Amino acid sequence: MPSKYKAMPLYVNSRWLNATQDCKVTNKSVMYFSITKPNIVAQPVLGVSAQTGEWSGVVLGCNNRKLTLIRTGNVTTYNTSFAPSAGLVPGAPFASWVVPGSNPAKDTISTQMDDTETILVQNTTSTDNKVKIQVTVQFCRYQNGVATNAKITESILAKMLVLNHPVNPFGP
Repeated sequence: MPSKYKAMPLYVNSRWLNATQDCKVTNKSVMYFSITKPNIVAQPVLGVSAQTGEWSGVVLGCNNRKLTLIRTGNVTTYNTSFAPSAGLVPGAPFASWVVPGSNPAKDTISTQMDDTETILVQNTTSTDNKVKIQVTVQFCRYQNGVATNAKITESILAKMLVLNHPVNPFGP
């Protein structure tokens, strides 16, 4: 049975898609995607009230061995040197995502991690046609600009809920 939901694609830079590459480059997007809360149309007969959907954009980027993760509902903030064009941001019926109790104009989560050595974004499809994205990052301790033998590797696996979720390469 076909899905009744339209999945917003994940975009992965072809430099890191299924290939381990360094993070020494300047201002390169590794991947970006949207997180949404669904728009609900009013159904008075069922007692369901209308709810506007929410959108936030997420971008993972590299800049001189520094890994940056940004999540924001602010389109201007989302369109940084790492992020995609504003044309990829959905319009109505989505409103911008905000952290509860925060100032929407400043509503951004931003995290940076130094000493990022390599990144790998693996894209696989399981036997049940669900797309799996695994991001593996290796960090290396540097002293006086020289890599040491101290390395840490972290990995996270996400399984998309929509069958055959689109993953689009871009870049390099």
